[in-house]
Amino acid sequence: MASISAYPIAITATSPDGSAISGESGSVDLTINDACTAISAVTAPVTTAQAADLDGTSLAYTVPSWTAVAEATDCEPGLTYTWDVPATLVSDSTTSTSSLDFAFTSSTVALAGTYTITVTATTSTGAAIATGNTASFTLTLTDPNPSSSSSSSSSSESSDDDDTTPATTTTTTTTTTATTAATSAVT
Repeated sequence: MASISAYPIAITATSPDGSAISGESGSVDLTINDACTAISAVTAPVTTAQAADLDGTSLAYTVPSWTAVAEATDCEPGLTYTWDVPATLVSDSTTSTSSLDFAFTSSTVALAGTYTITVTATTSTGAAIATGNTASFTLTLTDPNPSSSSSSSSSSESSDDDDTTPATTTTTTTTTTATTAATSAVT
């Protein structure tokens, strides 16, 4: 329990008529404690990599729940979650304010690549948790029709030795992130 405040209380002995008795005094400190013991450590969930085609079909993923190492007592239950989603994906992503749900829908093939989504847990009052407070998963987005997004030319006089090698695209992930807070109960 954390101490909220302390108050010194002076005690003076008096006679029946109300006059102070010399040398008969003392003091007592009254300390008021907060009955709440907040969560100080959690075990982060094990996440799984996610993949989606950029064809407009929705991907839904629920991050497993955190487990409290030592449960909070007499406190508001639950954790608050902050989602770090790469800025290029924010407009196509949805995070839930009442659970650990993540959804993504897009048909923008320029987003093809692999991204990291991170969820950070804090106490329901927003205080940091010392251990186990983050979980991440990768989201790999692919062009469902890679041949339609690149132009191809064929020529019998091509000097390319291997005409079967597909074209590759390199995608750089921006580190700019957007943050959304959500609240959910701890299991």
